[in-house]
Amino acid sequence: MKKLIILVMLVAGLAGAASGQGSRDAADLLKLLTEFLDGAGRNDVAIHDRFWADELIYTRGVGQRIGKEELMRGVRSAPPAKPADPVTLYSAEDVRIQVHGNTAVVAFRLVGTTTELGGKKKVTNHLNTGTFLKRDGRWQAIAWQATPMRKNEAEAKAEVLAAERAFQDAVAASDAKAVRQLAHPAFNWTHSTGIKTPLDEFIERYVSGKMKYLKREFRDIEAAVFGDTAIVRGVSPRQVENNGVAGEPFVLHYTITFVNSNGRWLAMAAHSNRTEK
Repeated sequence: MKKLIILVMLVAGLAGAASGQGSRDAADLLKLLTEFLDGAGRNDVAIHDRFWADELIYTRGVGQRIGKEELMRGVRSAPPAKPADPVTLYSAEDVRIQVHGNTAVVAFRLVGTTTELGGKKKVTNHLNTGTFLKRDGRWQAIAWQATPMRKNEAEAKAEVLAAERAFQDAVAASDAKAVRQLAHPAFNWTHSTGIKTPLDEFIERYVSGKMKYLKREFRDIEAAVFGDTAIVRGVSPRQVENNGVAGEPFVLHYTITFVNSNGRWLAMAAHSNRTEK
């Protein structure tokens, strides 16, 4: 189950400058945000229903616009967390609250730190801005904008290379579940023969355990990042065994294209060419 840590810092002067009803409203909004982040991390349906107004317009970081009905469907359909699932801690930092009568703007930086099995951590940052309307004494969000913060080039390359290594390791370990999590559903591998292998067929041929690696090395790996798209090139000397028969050693020259989907780099397309060792 996801857990949350809320670290909130109001902008300088907010507490002192605000007074009277405006001060009380700002405090109420801060409390509402804190309770929402805690409940949302637990996928609390009631908390979501309370927080979002019926006329909500929600713009996701991927550029998709949805309403409350679709958002709530996603909350209700989410599977329960398992003990082995990664744990994500959230913090809301640099919170800014502006109250204008019965409307208000709440802006903050949402930091998500995910700890996977083995202790590996991944941090994401989003800038969130919500517009709230107060009706019958109750604040609700009527509009929301979530924008992922860009990483610098070195950080982006490191993430892409980590995703590529995880994908390669999952294939070598015959871990079909991990491969599906690390690849885009539209994934295709194009071989030097020109044959295209979609994800399901790729898993059946190369991840099912029918093929085993007797040798698998990597060298000359490089990554280039262009916004939400990245290209990884590498060279991999290999020797495989099919149905108990060892093949001749060969060298695989490959290129894998990754796309950033909701903060995760997924393998979208690959092309390979092999030469004899």
